[in-house]
Amino acid sequence: SVRDKIIAEFFTNQVEQKLANEIGAKDVTVYFQFKPSPRIWIQTPEMHGNWVREPLKTYANYSPELLVGWVVGVPLVSAIIILILVRQMNRPLRRLQNAANEYSKSGTAPYLDTNHGPLEIRQVNQAFNRMVYTLEQTERERRIMLAGISHDLRTPLTRIRLTAEMLPDEFLREGLVYDVDDMDAILNQFISYMRDGSDEELKDTNINILLQELVVQFKPLDIRFNMQDVPIIPARSLSLKRLIANLINNAKRYGAEPIELSAKVENEHILITVADHGEGIPEDQIEELMQPFVRGNSARTIQGSGLGLAIVKRIVDIHQGEIQIHNREQGGLEVIISLPIPKPAPEENTTHNPLEKIKQTLSERF
Repeated sequence: SVRDKIIAEFFTNQVEQKLANEIGAKDVTVYFQFKPSPRIWIQTPEMHGNWVREPLKTYANYSPELLVGWVVGVPLVSAIIILILVRQMNRPLRRLQNAANEYSKSGTAPYLDTNHGPLEIRQVNQAFNRMVYTLEQTERERRIMLAGISHDLRTPLTRIRLTAEMLPDEFLREGLVYDVDDMDAILNQFISYMRDGSDEELKDTNINILLQELVVQFKPLDIRFNMQDVPIIPARSLSLKRLIANLINNAKRYGAEPIELSAKVENEHILITVADHGEGIPEDQIEELMQPFVRGNSARTIQGSGLGLAIVKRIVDIHQGEIQIHNREQGGLEVIISLPIPKPAPEENTTHNPLEKIKQTLSERF
């Protein structure tokens, strides 16, 4: 019958390949016979036209459909089971990957489940949770230490300043007051670095208004503000303001006026640019300058803590943005802050006609 022919053809191909591999023959011919009783016929070129017949007594009581079901069904079911197991293994690994990415961007990550899943995954999650906890404790202790140092130094600095103000020697008095003010500015940078703005709430922020406020704040500094239309984005406005103020201060202290300030939209990001007309910095120092307490050669003769760009980098990171620093061809240093523009949420259906709602629901589902 046609059914027996299809089944015999399927088994023939399987057995021919198997026998060819086992006996090393290049041309093996196999023929299945199901009636009157199951048997197999085999021939190779070395047999000179003779056939070997072997009865299939083991499978005599099995239907061909059952044999095909076993041959096809078992691998298929095995493949489905393997796929399910792989997906179950990948799901916690994906959670681990997402948590690690989140920590690298924001410095915080949720603790992973350690009560469910394979033993190896639970052990990895436990190690990740311990790492996050240790880093959080280290960060907390660092903040407490910086806050304590800053607080404890304020009182003696205030006494020194009051004493300096009463000195009769004007030259000595001005020098001491300058040093005290500089130390106070360094303490403020410690506090700013400690308070990176991660606890500040997000709110709709107009970048142009924020930049205009800074231009007014830094008068009479020569700042040339190139204003373009940019969308309102959710941001930590106080932190952003501190970020750009740090960049303007750096441009003023280590660069030269005029300072160029601009904001524009490019590739679904808002680009905030601060550029000066100074000498710039060596290319090999650019990456290092964003590390805490690292200062460029041009800044070593000027008092400071080396935290300015480190504060900028932290604030950019909590906004999931990027920072680029490079020397301009016409001279000076240019810093570009890239902030992502959130995609708008899908508009809610405002259709009030019941018939239209039914049609829309049917079209979406069917």
